[in-house]
Order: sequence, then structure tokens, then C-alpha cells
Amino acid sequence: MTEGSRLGMLSGSNRHCSAVWRGGFTVIEMIVVLVVVSIIAAVTIRYVVSASQMYARFYCQSQADGEVLDALKRMRREIRPLKVVVTAGTNQLTFVSQSGATNTFQLSGRTVSLNGGTLAADVDIFSFKYYDFTNGVTTNLALIRRIGLDFRVTRHLAVEDLNVNFFLDDGILK
Repeated sequence: MTEGSRLGMLSGSNRHCSAVWRGGFTVIEMIVVLVVVSIIAAVTIRYVVSASQMYARFYCQSQADGEVLDALKRMRREIRPLKVVVTAGTNQLTFVSQSGATNTFQLSGRTVSLNGGTLAADVDIFSFKYYDFTNGVTTNLALIRRIGLDFRVTRHLAVEDLNVNFFLDDGILK
């Protein structure tokens, strides 16, 4: 082999190696890119998870709110024509309406019912207090002028508390 041919082979192979070298990435460059992408992914996932947890909490809260408000609307509609209170317990209220129908609201376990039909589930507190015309607590059914209701529903992590007063005026609860 001549000197020139050897130089030609070396220079040809060098050109080939340098062409491959220019088109690729080093291992360090690849590792740097992977680290940067990992950091960005970790930050992004944290925000996505946080947002989905907030959505779940708000969804549960709206479910609890809806449950309490729907039950309260139904109670208000049924209590409005109240004529006579028959039973006034802490977790139960039985009354006769103007039409003569007897209705009972009561807490049984964690369920509030009206005449056996479910009004609300997942109830933690459903408590009545009865007040006379001086706003003193009374157990005398004939002296009841105001009925206080404490109502709490818990759905997963969401809690809805409601304190309501029903006022008896001229024989009709308002």
C-alpha cells in the first residue's frame, strides 16, 4: 500500500466519522434533556392532580348542598300548612296539616325521611328545638311559636351545615 492510498483511507474514514458525529447527540445531552422533561412533567402533574382533587371536592360540596336544600324545600312545603304539632322530639316532628294529613319528619340512622320516604341521606345532624313566644325553649306543644332545625349532611370530605327557623304565625308556619 502506498503512502497516498493510506492517507486517502484515513481521510475518507475521518470524513465518514465526522459526518456521523455531527448528526447525533451525546449521552450528556440526552441525560440533560431527560432531566428537564422530568422536572416539567413533575410540576405539571402536581397541578393536574391538584385541579382534579379540587374538582372532586367542589362536586361533593355541590352534592351535599343540593341534598340539604332539596330536603329543606320539601320540608317547608309540607310544614307550611301546619295546624297542630302532635309529637315534638329532638329528631322527630309529627304534625297535622290544615287538610288533616299527618306528617312525620324523622332521622333514622343517617337518613331523614318524611312519612317513610327518604328526604336526605348521609345526615350527621338533624335536630329540632322548639321555642315559645319569649324565645325560650319549650316542651309544651301548645306554646310552640318557632321551630329551630340544625341540619348537617356530609358527602366524602364535603360538609353542608344549615340552621333554619320556622315561625308559627296565626296557626300557619312561615
